[in-house]
Amino acid sequence: MTIALEMAPIQGITDGIFRQTHAELFGGFDRALAPFLKATSPKQLRPAMLLELEPASSPALAFVPQLITTDPGDFAALATILAERGHQEVNWNLACPQPTATKKGRGAALLPQPERVAAFLDSVLPRMSIGLSVKMRLGLEDPCELDAVMEVLATRPIKRVILHPRTAAQLYSGTPDLDRFAAAATRCPHPLVYSGDIVDRASFEEVTGRFQNLRAVMIGRGVLTDPFLPRQLKTGQCPTASERIDGIFALHKKLFERYRDRLAGPAHLIHRMNGFWDYFQEAVQPHPKKLKQLRKAKRLEVYEGAVQSIFEDARARLG
Repeated sequence: MTIALEMAPIQGITDGIFRQTHAELFGGFDRALAPFLKATSPKQLRPAMLLELEPASSPALAFVPQLITTDPGDFAALATILAERGHQEVNWNLACPQPTATKKGRGAALLPQPERVAAFLDSVLPRMSIGLSVKMRLGLEDPCELDAVMEVLATRPIKRVILHPRTAAQLYSGTPDLDRFAAAATRCPHPLVYSGDIVDRASFEEVTGRFQNLRAVMIGRGVLTDPFLPRQLKTGQCPTASERIDGIFALHKKLFERYRDRLAGPAHLIHRMNGFWDYFQEAVQPHPKKLKQLRKAKRLEVYEGAVQSIFEDARARLG
């Protein structure tokens, strides 16, 4: 069975512009799961939110919208809008570990409350005209919380389950618990997707070799430190160190141009691009002083000069 590759959602990073740009320059992904949108009344949706929901926001890479909410009415209403726009699936986020979400009872905060998960699904599913999938973690703090939630999901018509085998309390520390993922796989009657720490061929083969019935594997941070990774996993072709640096430079250049056309003012643009450097720096290894100059830039010419200098240094180190 061929395992699909999906781009994992990273809030503030893998939006329509990033998905489209990566697909054009590198390819390799079969589809993406979009970063979550807080489900509110359709009347409160801003134009920018609606733009991100449109399939045309990244025509080169199909994507599944993701919603985060505890309100079944808002979820069902937005699912109807998504269906009207041509989507075949919507994802419910039970995975977000960030306190900004969990303190409000959203995301992974629902995992210790299987009765609330059941009530939500029983309210939403009869009103759905498209498939509903769930993205989740092992639990909020206790990985045993997964068991009761999996029992709930097993008896409902869920399209697929995406599981990140960490608790929310772990955030992204430690290692994914593959033993607990294996236990979940034996109890899940729905198609199961793996998400978590796929950063190279070795980590991909470890997961896919152990779980041979997986329908898909998600890659998030791995594609930001190595944008060639999905294509490499598909074709077996490994880029040289020089090609990798040039690829990240081309990705940065195209993202910069597109966000400059979308965002209002240099401050917003520099802030957005700085988010990518949280990941790019792992591959490019900029000198700390030059990275600091980039991080502190307030004017576009200063930022662009720092970027140029960083990539020139990276190429010079390769000879």
